[in-house]
Amino acid sequence: METLLRTKFPLFRFSGIQVNVHILFFIFAGSYLYQLWDLGPGFALLIVGTLWVSILLHEFGHCYGARYQGGDAHEILIWPLGGLALCEAPQTPWAQGFVAAAGPAVNLVLAGIGLLIRVAFPPLSSGMDHAVGFHPADVANVLIGTNMGLFLFNMLIPAFPMDMGRIYQAVLWVWLGFKRSYRIAIYTSFICAAGMIIWAVLDKVLPNSTSMFVGFSTLLLIGIWIGQTAWNELQALEGGAYDDHDEPWRATFRYHPQHEDPDADEPGVLRRWLERREQIKAQRDADVAAARSARLDEILRRVNQVGTEGLTAEEKAFLDQESARLREKK
Repeated sequence: METLLRTKFPLFRFSGIQVNVHILFFIFAGSYLYQLWDLGPGFALLIVGTLWVSILLHEFGHCYGARYQGGDAHEILIWPLGGLALCEAPQTPWAQGFVAAAGPAVNLVLAGIGLLIRVAFPPLSSGMDHAVGFHPADVANVLIGTNMGLFLFNMLIPAFPMDMGRIYQAVLWVWLGFKRSYRIAIYTSFICAAGMIIWAVLDKVLPNSTSMFVGFSTLLLIGIWIGQTAWNELQALEGGAYDDHDEPWRATFRYHPQHEDPDADEPGVLRRWLERREQIKAQRDADVAAARSARLDEILRRVNQVGTEGLTAEEKAFLDQESARLREKK
């Protein structure tokens, strides 16, 4: 991973998150674009562009999911096999599962946008087709197909570093504790990696192809990547890197059955949103009150210096308003 992160360069920064690109990304993207070029330059660019923009937004979903859970995220790396969001989130099953699920949720939203485009723009835009090589129906189909493919790819493989692997481990974590759930998720990742590698090899040697979505090289690389990630995680687990992660979540109300107030309900999404609104409003009112108080102190100092006759019309009006407001409070 350290070698991977060294071979990168910055692309742009948004919302405090630095987006970097791996140097091999351009080779992979260029090769993919070359394979699709026979479909037409415009349509090939549409497919490749939609794929990588969707991947980028998927990773931003992880980042904002981490921030929503009280953690943070500062970097996204776009590389040949997709994207990596470097997130920090509370070590609880809910927080870790939420962050993992936030990325695929973005893909579902993008697929929904594609569906709306398909409904709103019937495939009648021949002028656009001639100008750029595709029409709104193509945009809709590519957007839906790409994002549903990304969603299924991330949610059907229960292996690290796939999102379903993280969700799978988070669910086991609730019942088995961190270390046992992590070990089971690692071994499951080894099984998935072996299955993908075997599938890739058999698909290459058997006469009838069975890989419907990815080719031999991509499937083999993903299998090796999953296996390498699982091996790295196993070494980290055996080396004690996660010793302080074992049961910290049991101290939180969400999962702790012996909480001092077991009958209390944890606030839901709507209640938390209303509470945040109240907090923001209270802070805004406090800021306004502090500003008015500072303004009143300034005017009173001027009264001591020049008397009320030396005040401007605006200052006199403000002083009258504050005097009336204070009398109402009494």
